[in-house]
Amino acid sequence: MKSLLAKIGLPKAIGLYLGEGTMTLSQRCGHRLGPVEVFRRTEPFADGEYEDVLDQLLRPLIGPRGRGHIPVAVSVSARKVFFATRPIQSVSRDPSPHVLLREALRSPNISVGQMVVDVLKAQPDRRPVASIAACDGQYVTDLVAALGARGLRPVRIEPGPCALRRVALRAHGAPRGAKVVLRLFLGEREAMAVLVAGGLPVVWRGFGMPRRREAAAILSAARSMMAISRDCGVESPLAHIVLHGQPELARLLDLAWIRQQMDAPVDWFPDPPLDDGEMAFGTAIGCFRPDERSFDLAEPLKPPAGFREIVPWRAIAAQAAILAGLFGFLWYRCDCLDQACVAAQAQTAEMPPMAAADETELARQKSEAREKIAAVQKFLGTRVTWTACHRDLAACLPAGVVLTSFSGVCELEAGDKKSGKSKPRKSLIVEGKIPLAPDGAMPREIDQMINNLRSHPRLRRDFPIVELTELKQVRRLGTESPAAWFTVVCRPKESKENAAKQPPAEVAQLPEASHGR
Repeated sequence: MKSLLAKIGLPKAIGLYLGEGTMTLSQRCGHRLGPVEVFRRTEPFADGEYEDVLDQLLRPLIGPRGRGHIPVAVSVSARKVFFATRPIQSVSRDPSPHVLLREALRSPNISVGQMVVDVLKAQPDRRPVASIAACDGQYVTDLVAALGARGLRPVRIEPGPCALRRVALRAHGAPRGAKVVLRLFLGEREAMAVLVAGGLPVVWRGFGMPRRREAAAILSAARSMMAISRDCGVESPLAHIVLHGQPELARLLDLAWIRQQMDAPVDWFPDPPLDDGEMAFGTAIGCFRPDERSFDLAEPLKPPAGFREIVPWRAIAAQAAILAGLFGFLWYRCDCLDQACVAAQAQTAEMPPMAAADETELARQKSEAREKIAAVQKFLGTRVTWTACHRDLAACLPAGVVLTSFSGVCELEAGDKKSGKSKPRKSLIVEGKIPLAPDGAMPREIDQMINNLRSHPRLRRDFPIVELTELKQVRRLGTESPAAWFTVVCRPKESKENAAKQPPAEVAQLPEASHGR
């Protein structure tokens, strides 16, 4: 997988870490899922003689002539960098980095002019502070010249702990709501503590990790870092402790006891450990973050960026491809619309009446068509479909009920609403019969039928009012048992005035069985 990513045209970057007698190179590829390391190599070198090792590491990646468009970043060992954080005494003036370095060193014997200095300013608490990183100028100059001889311009040269902290932030992020965070990167024999306040590195220190005394070493380092932080202008208490590397120690040490001693939450992650390869990887990650707020010791020494590095060629190519695709799609749609327009014009030319008619005649025909459509819609919207209504009535009849008469009225509404005519009549009268029980009790099927009529969707829409207006007992000649004849009137919903004028309906009472007619 890594070899495939290295071959395809993904953005690549190179990170170099110059440690104590070793040089480590890490190449990474960037894609949507994040950076992936595709190559790592470590070679030893003598102090000050790294030209041959640099060629040996870079030649497989950049070729013999060099490829200056590949971003390269360098990080150096923390022992070669002077680092301190001091409160800024005067806020009315903006002191230069060398002035801040001289105030931090407090020694007139050190030649500050021969050092390269970079400063990061912030205000994690009430006082503004400045983090100062300085390195030997000749050392940085030789390093920039060695990269320039191979056609490479470094993106930045930074201290190694900054690159290691970048890897930790990418892997696990910053603790939420924690203002002061202490990160301890553990190795096999030694470790490094980095104190961060408000996203600014305040101080870092290396310390040993003696066997069977790891917990005491961690507590001692944490307490010493917090004691130094007060002199650096950080007054807030320690909010979080994060340990990286050496996961086997997490099973041996008592984390609850460490939390109790430090009075702060403690998290332990297996990566990244204190390792040269992780520092090189973090340096390579920084190549894709040129605007990141980090140290750059090579800023006053490296040559200006070339035109090829300034112009974002990949972004331009991607946008050009998108524009080409949109242009092709719009061109296709325009051609389709032109063809449709030509076909419509040809059809219009083949219709002489349409071609000869003027706009006034067309407007008149359009108005007449709209009136006809409105009349048809009004008729269909107010009429009652009696065929469907008859089927619905048959579905509402309970067992034993016979429908003897079906009468419906639905007058057409007048077109003029101001004529003063009353609302058109609309009603449905249903007559039926059902045999009486031997004891002469009222059949329950009549109530069931009325409930079915009131609950049916189509009948409820046209005739929401359902009333039983007549109920009587009739004995026909030649029949053995009497039958109950009933009349049900269905009406639409009326206004309050019409309802007040309507007399109450009279319902005939069913005589007892002993007084049959």
